[in-house]
Amino acid sequence: MMQAIAEDWYAELRDFPAWAIQDACRWWMGAENGDRRKRPMPGDIAELARKKTSCVRVAARRLQEFQAGSSNA
Repeated sequence: MMQAIAEDWYAELRDFPAWAIQDACRWWMGAENGDRRKRPMPGDIAELARKKTSCVRVAARRLQEFQAGSSNA
């Protein structure tokens, strides 16, 4: 059963960098999270990691546009 749970977490989080997952987990356990006493689901951590990496995704997309010559800057 633990392997199945680990596979679920891996499937949900595999596309995120370790730093984003770590930050999301730290936030979940922190005082600012009113739900910190609840056990997080993989989707909870994925949502936070997605927010943490949003600026990285935007920057990567802009860089690709620039390299392709389609930058509007």
